[in-house]
Amino acid sequence: MKQNYINHIVFVLDASSSMSGLKDDVVRVFDAQIQYLAQRSKETDQETRVSVYQFAESTECLVFDKDCLRLPSIKELYKPYGWTALIDATMKSIEDLEKTNTLYGDHSFLLFVLSDGQDNRSFNRPFGLASKLEKLPDNWTVAVLAPDAISVSENKKCGFAPQNIQIWDTSKKGIEEVGDTLRKVTDNYMAAR
Repeated sequence: MKQNYINHIVFVLDASSSMSGLKDDVVRVFDAQIQYLAQRSKETDQETRVSVYQFAESTECLVFDKDCLRLPSIKELYKPYGWTALIDATMKSIEDLEKTNTLYGDHSFLLFVLSDGQDNRSFNRPFGLASKLEKLPDNWTVAVLAPDAISVSENKKCGFAPQNIQIWDTSKKGIEEVGDTLRKVTDNYMAAR
């Protein structure tokens, strides 16, 4: 029996106060990315399920493992406030998705974390996330978009693979470039599948 390709794509979005000025841009870029995933899902005949998390002082799952063809806009859901608990959010999203039933089909997980700053609120420590990332099976890929070299260094301490860390410009133009990057990465990812 031929196994269906099932992609679980996760967006973990910084919703700290510093993201307030980019709120509308984040919504537009990630809504467009989800629409693009729906288009590519049809073209490649791969089921694509999307989860969206936002994090500030705590982590909130906005959408969990939903078919990208049926996903609502995140406009009414994404609400920046507070501090930055990046480690906790990454851990929570991974722990949630680890519970996903993968009994039938060829399942893979692609998780993107977007942050405009360093963690300043998590209860979990960098070594805890590093241990979690190290133990993930081969069908998981976790990437982070960070604002600067200091954040890149901090993310490496958290166990993110250096090749999966990219700096982004925390501006309106920068968030548009993030959208372009995500489209290229997901295209390559789905083609490789």
